[in-house]
Amino acid sequence: MPDADTYLSRLEAKVSEQLKAQRPGYLLGAGSSFLAGEGYPLAFQLWDRIKDRIDPPDKRAEIQAKLDAGAQGIEQALDLLDDGNPAGGEHRLLVTEAIAGLFCTLSPPLDHHASFIARLSRRSLPALKVFSLNYDPLIERAAEHAGVGLCDGFTGHEHAYFAPAMFDERIGIIRGTHRGKQFDETRKPVHLLKLHGSLGWYECGIRGIRRCGFSAAIPAATRRLMVPPQRRKANDTMTHPYAAL
Repeated sequence: MPDADTYLSRLEAKVSEQLKAQRPGYLLGAGSSFLAGEGYPLAFQLWDRIKDRIDPPDKRAEIQAKLDAGAQGIEQALDLLDDGNPAGGEHRLLVTEAIAGLFCTLSPPLDHHASFIARLSRRSLPALKVFSLNYDPLIERAAEHAGVGLCDGFTGHEHAYFAPAMFDERIGIIRGTHRGKQFDETRKPVHLLKLHGSLGWYECGIRGIRRCGFSAAIPAATRRLMVPPQRRKANDTMTHPYAAL
């Protein structure tokens, strides 16, 4: 087994090699938002951070009972309480709301993410893609902080709507040259694809899939679009809007 220094050297060499590929993509998991405890909690920390937000208390007690009986974390506890409802049972919806409520109160530092997204924007590649499994808005806030264009599949203002065709759009100017018309890209936004949903995403029965402010309350009679940690999440991501992403 290689020692830590040898492993780190091999890892850095492999990452450097992959970053030089023609069309690299980036996949971000929970660790990318943890920030040594200054960011968002990891999955195994979630229950302790959200349990006091679960209301009514009897539903909180039912989840806790599964954990006390040996369930391995909130994911397995929700599986054991799953009633098979396609829209998700009450426990699942309560956990999603509790996670959103917790995350809305957190404002982690943006320095690392702003540096990351700024470096990506300096690459000459069009439509460079960042895939994220996280709900938090660190990448979006970092891009805004760094003045980097970002496309997340939504367009609009107060209640943006989902328009995945945006990922196929290019921004530029058509110039007349001696060779005829030529398209020059003037802006190359980074494409952010949030595969498990995000803070502010919700589904309205009338207006469809929308996004409001990250820390704003979603409108009444709508459903948050965040895939909570649970075995059925593989099936959830085959539905709209996740399937399009």
